[in-house]
Amino acid sequence: MAILATVSGTAIRPGVSRNNRRYTAEAIGRAVERAQQRIAKGDMPLTTLTHHEAGDDSTRIVGRISSITQEADGSASYTAEIADTAAGRDILALVSGPKPVLKGVSIRGAWLGKVRREQGPDGNAVETADDLELDGLDYTRKPGVLGAQIDSVELVGATPRESDGSQRVLIAESAPEATVTITEADTEPAPAYADPGYQGDKQKRYDVGTKAGAIAAWAQLRESDTARRYTSAQLKRINERVRKALRGHGVNVVAQEGWLVDAPQSVSEALSECWDMAGPGGSLYVSLTNGPTTVTVSSSLLDPHDLDAVGRAAMAGACQAILGIDPDLDADVDVPEARETILSDRELEERMLRLGMRSSQNYKPVELAVESATAETGSIPEEAPETATAGEPTPALETSTADPAADPATEEEPAMAESITPAADTAAAPATGGIHLTDDQFAQLLARMAPVAAPVEAAPAVAAPVAETAAPAPAEVPATAAAPVTESDEDRINRLVAEGIKAALPAAIQESVERGGGPARKGLVETTAPADAATAVSGLPEGWPQKPLHKYTDEEFRTHVSSSTANFVLGGRGSQD
Repeated sequence: MAILATVSGTAIRPGVSRNNRRYTAEAIGRAVERAQQRIAKGDMPLTTLTHHEAGDDSTRIVGRISSITQEADGSASYTAEIADTAAGRDILALVSGPKPVLKGVSIRGAWLGKVRREQGPDGNAVETADDLELDGLDYTRKPGVLGAQIDSVELVGATPRESDGSQRVLIAESAPEATVTITEADTEPAPAYADPGYQGDKQKRYDVGTKAGAIAAWAQLRESDTARRYTSAQLKRINERVRKALRGHGVNVVAQEGWLVDAPQSVSEALSECWDMAGPGGSLYVSLTNGPTTVTVSSSLLDPHDLDAVGRAAMAGACQAILGIDPDLDADVDVPEARETILSDRELEERMLRLGMRSSQNYKPVELAVESATAETGSIPEEAPETATAGEPTPALETSTADPAADPATEEEPAMAESITPAADTAAAPATGGIHLTDDQFAQLLARMAPVAAPVEAAPAVAAPVAETAAPAPAEVPATAAAPVTESDEDRINRLVAEGIKAALPAAIQESVERGGGPARKGLVETTAPADAATAVSGLPEGWPQKPLHKYTDEEFRTHVSSSTANFVLGGRGSQD
């Protein structure tokens, strides 16, 4: 191959480059010795390229290094040939002549051995290693090492031009001289101290060579006991060094608050490649949904040997999560508060089976208008029934009061209340319509219908006969002091159901006979006056066996009482077998 010219100069000098890399004379000497062996062998030329980014583009090869030696000052001098190619002619035109426009060169190589960081001459951390390997030399207008340049150019067949060294070489490094391939092993940062020895003992403090050390130094310098050991100028310089070290570790310092903020990072499955982890190759994806809610369990970093165990655990966890949100799996999100007052289909059917009734599966849940007990009394105030329409009896609300002179309780419509009067003083007028049972009859009726007994509430100190009277104004229902009863949610539901049935039973029997429909919603009150119901002398509806309820046979009770009660509770939506 034809040679156009030879160039000579300095390839590298000992010291710290503008890229914060320290090259020692020893490392340069080893690199020169290794390069000489390679040149002598001749099988792998030390090429010269037009620029670092030329890479493996063969058309960008300018020539090769023909010789390299180490000088007494530790620098490496070289001689390179320029080939007769398009790239060679272009470079030769730039570096030759009385006023060349290109003078800089930059090594292309790699560290050998352990790469470390240590403190440089100016106190900043620099990168270095004990050995270096050269792979070539590239031309650049921005060398990173001061003095790395072309000193002379000799054209083949012409008189060589010697450089007197008086020419001024401009260096403006923005592109890294070390576009060189650097193979980094385990990096062990050298100590870099923010305090070079300001205190009396002249000890260096606050190692900021690592991220953890810089963060710890920043936190310690925020303490007043530490800050008062330095003058304001010393503390300012120390803080500046710590800030610079933090920025080098990717941590930003918020100026006013002094907070440390890590740079945002993208976390993805590619982290396994960064951590040099072997790809597991297994993954799973489990997704369960009930409509409004979806529970998903997934993993892309799973050992295939663990698929069976982890997959079963993931499925079990997803099932438990969806059951916790929607226990009955009816495609909705259950609200715990609503379950205290609205019974599900299954719960309502269980309550009806306890009452000896059967129903079809197509009815809707029935909202029980049962108010919770107050914390002061532990008792349950029963809701006042609505005013009946024309032709229907008005059932009496059974209440027990200890002090009729207490403040009246406000209701949405007129309520029926009872007053406690001595039997010897007054004779209470019977309520219009309704069913009148003795205490024994009512207890036997409840025993047949509700096997789950409600908790016994505190009775008034003085027992007195109860007479039902109609009151045009709201009744006065004072609260009686009683000890609070601790009960579970299930017991509370059973108690509320039993007490709701107890309160609504008289009206349920009468209204089922007269109207056959369910109760109206609270607040929708008819304005018509109630009419007298046609009942027998015993107080039972027409067509019923005229005898006490406790003497009813099972067939009579199921035919008359159970059917009427079920029709009332379900509002005509149930069916009886």
